[in-house]
Amino acid sequence: MHAPSKFFLLTIALAALGTVAHASDFFCNNYAAGAPAQHFQCVQTTVGPGAVSVLSSDQAGAGLLSAASVSAGSGPFASTASASAEASPGLLRGFASAEMLGGSIPEAQAVARSDAWFAAGGTVVGAAGIAAGTPVTLRFTIDVAGIFVGGATFTALSEANVDLVVTRGNVFAFESRATINRFQPTGFVTTDVAALVGDSFEMLMKLHVSAGAVNSAQPGNTMSIADVRNTGHLYVDALSSDAEFIGSDGHRYATPTLAAAVPEPASLAFMVAGLACIGTLARRRRRDYVS
Repeated sequence: MHAPSKFFLLTIALAALGTVAHASDFFCNNYAAGAPAQHFQCVQTTVGPGAVSVLSSDQAGAGLLSAASVSAGSGPFASTASASAEASPGLLRGFASAEMLGGSIPEAQAVARSDAWFAAGGTVVGAAGIAAGTPVTLRFTIDVAGIFVGGATFTALSEANVDLVVTRGNVFAFESRATINRFQPTGFVTTDVAALVGDSFEMLMKLHVSAGAVNSAQPGNTMSIADVRNTGHLYVDALSSDAEFIGSDGHRYATPTLAAAVPEPASLAFMVAGLACIGTLARRRRRDYVS
């Protein structure tokens, strides 16, 4: 079966998950953690009637929010669903799982969803002696990965989407997206933007995670898991040693390995000079030994 058919079936399956729902619990927590950074989390679990729900609020600040719903294990809609979400500057996490427990109602469904987002600003800061207005290039990177289980051969009943919207002042800069599921469990998207030292940017990044289950004759459709608690990162790197991007709340969005992988020109010059000196000393010692 060709790829378009796979994604068509995936879309139909996910759209159908909410059509036979019988009980829903929805909870959001919205708070600000120091202007202008904001974090937002939602979790939703939907199972059969008479469901018992458990909600766990997050801590003050960027904590964890979770929910669980269980329908009577021996009832006609027997099912379970759980979800969790976590948000902080530069990092989003989400988890969703749903399972039918063998109830007697054909096509009965369970759904779990989690949403997390953060909105934050940042400024291009120049190194010592670098004047405002100096041109630099910023690289915005979405890096997300997950573990996905469930779904028949050509369908994925769990998936995650990451959306990033960036503006400079009141002007739209760009929007990018990564979608992952069991057919493609990792997403890595980079966008380069021309900027100047002193420029400020606003960023909105959202992570949506969903999982569904259907009481079906196909065993693969009776449960699904979307585990995106490992990575959901946003990195912002200045592709120059003359500047860096720093969040308004002090958070540094740089890729951890970039600074180590790309030495500054001055450091590189010292390294070359050092190697040259070592080579010269080695030649002298070899000459002295021979003589």
